[in-house]
Amino acid sequence: MGFSPFLDECRAEGIWPVGPSCNKIISFGVYSFFIVVNFIVLCIPNTGNHYQQMIDDEGRTTSKLTMSKILSICSLFAVICQSIFYFCFVFYFHPYTHLLLAFCLSKLFFWIFCMCSFSKWRNQPSTPISLAFAFSAALLIDCIPLTAWKTYFDGAGQNRGDVTFYLIELALVTAVFFFAIVAGCSNFSGFSSRESAWNNLSKKVVMVAPYIWPTKSITLQLRVVFCLFLLIAGRLINVSLPILSKWIVDELSTPDSFHYSLLFLATFLKFLQGNGAMGGFLNTVRTYLWIPIQQYTTRELEVELFKHLHSLSLRWHLSRKTGQVLRVMDRGTSSVNNILNYQVTEWKTQASLAFLNCLQNAIIGIGMIGGSVFVVYMIVHEKTLTVGDYVLFTTYLLQLYTPLNFFGTIYRVIQKAFVDMENMFDLMNDEVEVKDLPHALPYSDAKGTISVKNLTFEYNTGLPVIKNISFEIGNGQTVALVGSSGSGKSTLIRLLFRLFESTEGSIEFDGTDVRNYTMHSLRQQIGIVPQDTVLFNDTIMYNIRFGRPDASDEEVIEAAKAAMIHDKISSLPEGYETMVGERGLKLSGGEKQRVAIARTILKKPQFIFLDEATSALDTPTERAIQKCLEKLCKSRTGVVVAHRLSTVVNADLILVLDKGIILERGTHKDLLAQKGVYASMWEAQIAEQRAKSIELGEDV
Repeated sequence: MGFSPFLDECRAEGIWPVGPSCNKIISFGVYSFFIVVNFIVLCIPNTGNHYQQMIDDEGRTTSKLTMSKILSICSLFAVICQSIFYFCFVFYFHPYTHLLLAFCLSKLFFWIFCMCSFSKWRNQPSTPISLAFAFSAALLIDCIPLTAWKTYFDGAGQNRGDVTFYLIELALVTAVFFFAIVAGCSNFSGFSSRESAWNNLSKKVVMVAPYIWPTKSITLQLRVVFCLFLLIAGRLINVSLPILSKWIVDELSTPDSFHYSLLFLATFLKFLQGNGAMGGFLNTVRTYLWIPIQQYTTRELEVELFKHLHSLSLRWHLSRKTGQVLRVMDRGTSSVNNILNYQVTEWKTQASLAFLNCLQNAIIGIGMIGGSVFVVYMIVHEKTLTVGDYVLFTTYLLQLYTPLNFFGTIYRVIQKAFVDMENMFDLMNDEVEVKDLPHALPYSDAKGTISVKNLTFEYNTGLPVIKNISFEIGNGQTVALVGSSGSGKSTLIRLLFRLFESTEGSIEFDGTDVRNYTMHSLRQQIGIVPQDTVLFNDTIMYNIRFGRPDASDEEVIEAAKAAMIHDKISSLPEGYETMVGERGLKLSGGEKQRVAIARTILKKPQFIFLDEATSALDTPTERAIQKCLEKLCKSRTGVVVAHRLSTVVNADLILVLDKGIILERGTHKDLLAQKGVYASMWEAQIAEQRAKSIELGEDV
């Protein structure tokens, strides 16, 4: 006696199952079991990264069976077996449920297809196109049971539980494939996981989420929620319109009972939907509401990135200078290889995208033909479907075809976005070398004393550029740093400004270590006049006010008078509203330096740092600027880096540096009397100036 007659006898005698409710409970348990098994088994290959291990295996193209290969094959074999077992269960317990039969058959065919393709993917792991193709096929095949629409909402409702389980299973399979793409995309790409743009996707999403959700504005948060509501409403309308089309077609088959309300409802929903993703009332409103959110995200991200760049140490910025000889050499030697590799990569990319689109078209075409034949057969021969069901099927299939047609392009765009986002967050994750200590306090009421004790600094470990330097500067005094190029003068200025952290020793302002002050408050007390003045392509008024943005126009003018540039500005047609050009190209070297001095005077700092402020100027201009600098440093503590010794003859203390150490110290007269390095430098510069004067006199 076969198993089916035995079940019929049990049903007839009421032995088992007892009744329809018991039958549903058994169906629930068995279906839930297979859903869980299917979900777990699908995750096996990604657990432990077996796909990656299999690809990294040098013998993957041979017949050698590794543990990773065995686990991957067994996982696919298991889902085929569970599809067969569940097919048998449906056949014996629900012989008239077309939905579950279609579901089981589609699953069975899909996993057999995966099993057959597994060997090819194993031997030739290429781009994620294989995985994308599998995902497209899974979605299409999973949607085949939707053709049995009549069994969804039958009068008795006996299949609603089955439909619920089907939707749960569809969601789980979609989730499995999504996580497979996220966790295993690099496994099929032929690259290591560190190079995958999809690697650490969850971490990237967590990092970008604060910039998408506008935490600083409740209004924008409400906009986000409402936009999500409009998005969901649009998707529901996309699902509802084919159903309305089916009902309208069925109603038109019997014109006497046509309800015009269906036509009005369909027209209204079409107005809301528009032409799919583009147009439509809902999409227009959502786009309009989303503009401020997009601007917020862009602004917050750029401001945060700009702020982070400014907080990075000078070491970080100097290490990324362009035009270095080694970099040019490296690019020159690799340029030919880069061109060749680019051509190969471009060809592979185009071929892969073309192959993906070809496969997608084949899937949709086969699905359209097979599904249409099936629906027509059910309409003509089985009499279980109507003409409206055919309209419903073709509409849903076309809706599925449109996004799949752009799958390759969207994948490339998303991957590029992930790469760009990863590079951006890598930059934002660069450690800030110089930062405020937790107990740092603001620096106020500066008295103007500086004490450097046993200071040592290394750019690279083991190669100190400042070696055990000590000196003190009193309030209102000026200290000059002189020496040959590379002696450590500019580095010492950078350490005083706390652009670097000292390796050993300490720097104290008013008796307190600079690390105990907040960097912002410390730098507010310091004014710098650099050799190359940074000017913005804006007005003279704006460039001077940059020293103190809250200064009034009168204060800016007073600072310009103190820097002896007011008369020059007043003689210009537009006065203080004159545009200076990019990097101040419309101004002469002396005028740019005076703007920098005016900017520093406006800031009203207690400490003045001059970093070779007059080294690039001619002698008459230098003398005029020197008067401005003497006026600027009056009653302020100054540190001057000088190339021309004539500019520091009045300094209270001169430090002669060489290779990071102090060779000589003293006043101008004291150092000349010592007849050492400083005296030699002074005599050399005096002789050079005399030679230039004689040459100039001969020309005249």
